[in-house]
Amino acid sequence: MNPTANHDYWIFDKIRRGQEIALPNFGMETLHHVHADDVSQVFFKAITRRKAALGESFHAVGAESITLLGYAQAMYRYFGQEENIKFLPWDEWCSFTK
Repeated sequence: MNPTANHDYWIFDKIRRGQEIALPNFGMETLHHVHADDVSQVFFKAITRRKAALGESFHAVGAESITLLGYAQAMYRYFGQEENIKFLPWDEWCSFTK
């Protein structure tokens, strides 16, 4: 996962070179690094306890999280670059990132 919340690893190269990246909204969306086994366990338990799970909402989150902006800032620092981040409204960002 990269700071733009997808798996396009070229973002890290852009950051390494100090190039501009775009984040959605204000970059305050959070990432939780959760193991796939933990996520599948949430689904499995909801399915096997269907009666209790109906109408409920479940979330699989990590003990720690980071915002997209915080992640991007940390990567620019790691590569010794000045932050070069622009923010786009959701619809524009979706078109921009394709």
